[in-house]
Amino acid sequence: MKKSNVFYSKVLCQLGEGIFYDNKSGHILWLDILDSTLFIANIEDSSNAMSFQLALNPSTIFRVDWPKVYMSDSKGIVVLDIDSHKQSRLLDLSDNYFVKEGMRTNDGVMLGNKYLFGTMYKTPTKGKGQLFLYDHEEEQLLSSEMNVAIPNTFIEVDDAILVSDSLEQKVYRYSKASLFEEREVWADFSNTNMTPDGGCLSEDGKIYIAMWGGACVKCFDTDGNELGDIPVEALQPTNCVISNSQLYVTSARDGLSPQELGAYPLSGAVFKINLGEACE
Repeated sequence: MKKSNVFYSKVLCQLGEGIFYDNKSGHILWLDILDSTLFIANIEDSSNAMSFQLALNPSTIFRVDWPKVYMSDSKGIVVLDIDSHKQSRLLDLSDNYFVKEGMRTNDGVMLGNKYLFGTMYKTPTKGKGQLFLYDHEEEQLLSSEMNVAIPNTFIEVDDAILVSDSLEQKVYRYSKASLFEEREVWADFSNTNMTPDGGCLSEDGKIYIAMWGGACVKCFDTDGNELGDIPVEALQPTNCVISNSQLYVTSARDGLSPQELGAYPLSGAVFKINLGEACE
C-alpha cells in the first residue's frame, strides 16, 4: 500500500483531536485537548489557520452553525461564537454527581438534535467513565452505568453506535434502541500494540478508525471486517474526517519518547490522505 500522507496543517498539537468538516462554510476544525486550543482553517488552504484559546480541555466538536461552534469540555458543552469570540455554556455539569476532580468529557457525536458523549478520568481508570445523552430542547440528560474507561470513536451506523473503550482496546456496538443497556464487541485489538481512537463513516459505508500506537487508520465494513490499513506518518493518530475523497487525520505527540519522536517527527500534525483505492 502506497503511503500518501501530505501535510494539511503543520501545527504540532500535543493531543490533536475532535476534527470536524463543516461543508457549509468550507472549514476544517480541530482541537488540541491539552493546550485547550481550537484551530479553524479553510478546507483548501491551512496556511492562514485561526486559533482560539479556550479552557477546560475541549475534546469534541459536535456541530458547527457558522459562526457558532459546539464543543464538549471538562465542564460539559460550550458554544463559541467565532465572530465575537464569546463563549457560552450550553450544558453545565458542575453540580452533576459524576463530575469529580480529574474527570473530563472525551469523544462524542450528534444523534439527531441530541448530544451523545462520554466521560473519563484524565488518568484513565477501568470502568469509571460513562456515556451521556443530552437533549437540549427537552433539558434532559440520560446516563449509562460506569462501564467504559476511555470512550472514543462514536460513529452512527444504521441502527447502532460504535463506541470504543480505548483502555480495553475494543470497539463496542451499542444498539440505538436500547442505548445504555445493549452492547456487543464489534472489534477487538487487545492482543495488539494499538488501540482504536476517533473515527468516521464514508458515504459508501466504509468505517475509518484512527489507531493510536499503530501509525495507521484502519478501514472496516459495517460488520467489523478489516478492509485495509492506511499508513500515517505519526505513531498516534487520533481522529479522522472525510471530504471529497480526502481523509484528514489528527495526531498526538503527548507521551512519546525521544526515540519515538525521532522516528515520527511529524507527530501532532494534521495529515491529508488521498483515499484512492486504499481500502479496495
